[in-house]
Amino acid sequence: MESGGVRGRELCIALLVAALACLLPFWHQSGLRCSADGSSYALSLALARDGSSSIEQTKFFTAGVDLAEVDGKPFSDRPPALGFVGVPFLWIGQQLADWSDAELLTEQFDAGTIEPFKGRLPFSDAGIRSVLFVPLLAHFLTVLALYFIARRMGCSSVAAATTALAYGIGTFSIKYAATYFTHGLAAACLTLLSWSLFELRKCERPLAARIVFAGFLLGCMPAVEYATLVLVPIILAAYFLGGGGWHFKSLRFWGLGALGCLLPVLSLATYNYRNFGSPFNVSYSFNRAFAWARLPGETFVTPSLEGLEGLLLNRLTEGLLSSSPFMFLALFGLILMRRRARPEALFITFVSGAFLILISKHRTWWGGGTTDPRYILAVLPLMCLPLGMAVDWIRKCPALLFRRVLVVSLAVLLTFSFFSNYFELRAFLFQRWLPTYTLRAGFLYWVSSIGSEGLLRLPLYGLLTAVALVPILLLLRGLQIQISGFRFYRTALAFAVLLAPISLAALHFWPQFVPAAKTGKDGLQYRPVLEISLDSSAETDAEPTK
Repeated sequence: MESGGVRGRELCIALLVAALACLLPFWHQSGLRCSADGSSYALSLALARDGSSSIEQTKFFTAGVDLAEVDGKPFSDRPPALGFVGVPFLWIGQQLADWSDAELLTEQFDAGTIEPFKGRLPFSDAGIRSVLFVPLLAHFLTVLALYFIARRMGCSSVAAATTALAYGIGTFSIKYAATYFTHGLAAACLTLLSWSLFELRKCERPLAARIVFAGFLLGCMPAVEYATLVLVPIILAAYFLGGGGWHFKSLRFWGLGALGCLLPVLSLATYNYRNFGSPFNVSYSFNRAFAWARLPGETFVTPSLEGLEGLLLNRLTEGLLSSSPFMFLALFGLILMRRRARPEALFITFVSGAFLILISKHRTWWGGGTTDPRYILAVLPLMCLPLGMAVDWIRKCPALLFRRVLVVSLAVLLTFSFFSNYFELRAFLFQRWLPTYTLRAGFLYWVSSIGSEGLLRLPLYGLLTAVALVPILLLLRGLQIQISGFRFYRTALAFAVLLAPISLAALHFWPQFVPAAKTGKDGLQYRPVLEISLDSSAETDAEPTK
């Protein structure tokens, strides 16, 4: 049993890590970026001002793109949970300053006298600044839960803190902690649900409140992110197969869980029935701009292998493994989890794998105009969890050979991941390339621009992959290390300090190698997408956000 002092120390570490992860997103909050977050804000504003789910007076913020129409009446096409959660934050923001005149903006937009967001991205006012605390709070809770899950799995405090911080500032989640997209809230919901289920599995007779809370989170998932509906049976199956089977025959467990699900499920069904005519109709079924989004059979059409390659590797500027190469270590950590935390490893594999396969088939798996794998953000915290096992393996193995190499490799991977995603955050929010874009992107565009038919991009791709795989190869050869937590972080910090000025200097002197953003007919700015292919051109126009 942990003493009060130990529990207090753990809580302080977790809160500090979560606060550090939220510092940069909070500092860079800048308003609405595009029609996707604008559509969620339009719903929040309509609910707060008029008590209506119709966005007749606030549809300006959808840019006429992310919009659902039923008999000529406009609605947000986003999942409704984020819109409802933002309402109390809007009420608080109203007490501090006035909102924008949404009705006037909408009238001007309908009359064609203004174009949405043109020339003034990002769009911001007091209301928008207030709702941006929702994704920030979701990010805080996700990082906090990650730390405690890692500790529950047996990771040291150093490994748990590294895992939580790597997710918080070393992945593309940092972008969606500063913008009003639904994905950050979905990640928080699934991470807290996973934490609750892991705790329930270890209790012989869990408290009723814990079961109800887990059921509530499970019911909230489809309302936060429609695609996570497919995860509900997979989560339950993974839970029972991973050691919670004794709950399967418990009427108390099922009854309390169903009670928790009742509120969010009925709320979503009522919202759908009132606005779209049936509890089973969702807003995407009435999307105005994208006919293919109305039917799942036309939305999930991409070959799985093509989509998986794209989500993880193909787009070197923003693929998951190329922008956050420490995830290679997380793959190794998942193997280690089979011995120390087998139920959790099973849960992570089933849930993350199923969702990755689903999103890989999405027609716009690259996230539309955002050109990143944002659709998989819901399961990204679970995918990062095994990193803690890999970090502990590095720290606790007795042999001393190549210990510096392993520590330096880990430090470089984490540092690269941080700067890669931090500069992408700035480019994403402020629509500028340099000096706020990554050295990686500049180098890739420079190489692809001098290669005939893109031939030089293939060896470059192999080189970057080999560099990312160096720590894995060393680990698999059995190289071991014994190093204290203090020396570990001292070494990591030294390399971070060394790498930072080099990266910034490179960014300063290489502006000519990165193309500027292009302005589309709708006034929005689109960035070129890098294709890794022997016969494709270096740049293709990105599609609008969907």
